[in-house]
Amino acid sequence: MAEAVDIENGLTEVQIEAARLLACGCKATDVASECGVDESTISRWRRKPAFAALVQRITSDAHLEVVGRMGELLHLALDVIEESLRYPDPSIRLRGAVALLNVSGLGRTMKVSAPIAPGDIEAAG
Repeated sequence: MAEAVDIENGLTEVQIEAARLLACGCKATDVASECGVDESTISRWRRKPAFAALVQRITSDAHLEVVGRMGELLHLALDVIEESLRYPDPSIRLRGAVALLNVSGLGRTMKVSAPIAPGDIEAAG
């Protein structure tokens, strides 16, 4: 009995599973073993435009999901940094300030000409 073919992209269910595994970063040898095919079959499938497009689409979708989640987590991280800037302990406030500068990119571009003395931290608070 022939394997069912996905009408949308002309790929079999095994090919779709192989594309998903490759997009997740699995090695071709592992994908071949998991799908019950020879590694040369995976190599041949990779040259099929529909298969390559599916791997790319799955990879892109996963990337967009990660970027979205990172955006959400960035808001939480900034909230934590903001709270640390209001903390009574000056050394915690300084850490929050440094974290904020690093997140903004300014921390990497600014060079401190002299080390900060403990008295400077208390005076700034």
